[in-house]
Amino acid sequence: MADVSEAEAVAEAIREIRRSGGVCQMIPVAHGEHISRWATDPFTGAGTTIPKQGDLVRGWLDSIIFQGYWLDPGRTAVAGGKPNGDQKALMENCIAIVEGVIDAIKPGANVHDVARIGDALSAQFQEGDSQMNDQWPLYGHGTGLYWEHPYIGVKMSEPDDHFEAGMVLGVEAFLHIEGVGTAAHEQNLIVHADRNEIITDSPITWW
Repeated sequence: MADVSEAEAVAEAIREIRRSGGVCQMIPVAHGEHISRWATDPFTGAGTTIPKQGDLVRGWLDSIIFQGYWLDPGRTAVAGGKPNGDQKALMENCIAIVEGVIDAIKPGANVHDVARIGDALSAQFQEGDSQMNDQWPLYGHGTGLYWEHPYIGVKMSEPDDHFEAGMVLGVEAFLHIEGVGTAAHEQNLIVHADRNEIITDSPITWW
C-alpha cells in the first residue's frame, strides 16, 4: 500500500486476518530511522507516520492465531519496492541465513549444531547489533498453541535438544548492517522425515 501510515497498513492486515477466521496478538512495524527497533511505537506496535520512498519497512504478524494455533511470520521490504544495492544485499543475506538454518533441520539433528550454523552465517554478514539481535539471540522456535521448544539458539536450548518429525517451527533471523539498517525474516515449516514443508506462502521478495 502506498502513502499510508504504519497504523493504516496494520488495520488493513487485521481486517484480512479477521475476515479469514483468525485473530492476531500484535503486528509490530518499523521503518526508516526506527528500523533497528522492533516497532516504531512500542506501545501499539505501529506508528502513525508514513514511510518515505526508499525506507526499509519491516512487518511481523506477532502472532496469527487460527483455531488456537499460532504462527508468527515476518518480512522486510522497501517502500516503493526499489531497494538500493546495500538494502537488497541486507535483505537477501538475511533470507540466506534463514534458508541455511532450514536446510540443516532434520529429524535427529542437534539444535545446538543447527544454531551454530546460524551463528556462522550471521557472522559473515552482521555489522553491529539491533534491538532484535539483543532481545532474541536465536534462529527460531517451535510453534503450536504458543511459542514452544525447541528454541534454536545456543543460549536458549539444552545441549541434548534434537529436532523431531512432526515439529512445527518458525525459523527467523535478524540482520543489522551499520548505515543500512536491520532486516528480519521468518518462515514457518513442518519437519517431516524426508523434507521440511514450508507453510508460509507470502512472498519473500518484491523486487
